[in-house]
Amino acid sequence: TIAAQKNKFVRNRRSEKSRTILLKKLEIARRILVDEYHVKNIILFGFLLCEKKLHPLFDIDLIVEGLRENYLKAGGRLIDALGECINLKPIEMLDEDFKKHMLQYGEIIYSAGDKDC
Repeated sequence: TIAAQKNKFVRNRRSEKSRTILLKKLEIARRILVDEYHVKNIILFGFLLCEKKLHPLFDIDLIVEGLRENYLKAGGRLIDALGECINLKPIEMLDEDFKKHMLQYGEIIYSAGDKDC
């Protein structure tokens, strides 16, 4: 029906808007972690990697190498900057199986050895 098509269109537009907002927040988070905390690597995982529809309540999931004792401080700084919590996981604290899985399926969005990031 026309009503069903309109509802689908509206849902798709909301999903696109949510993705755009999350990607902007991801870039802000990346800059903060790199510039202020000098992390070595940042790996994106979770729903934001999916091309499927996103809900406005989805969060940003990051694995970060090099935060060490600044983990909680960095999390607080990101909450202050973005107005919401980011799922921040220090790679040094991850279970080996989970770490291996995330290194295989996550997306590296920053590496200190890569000048293009």
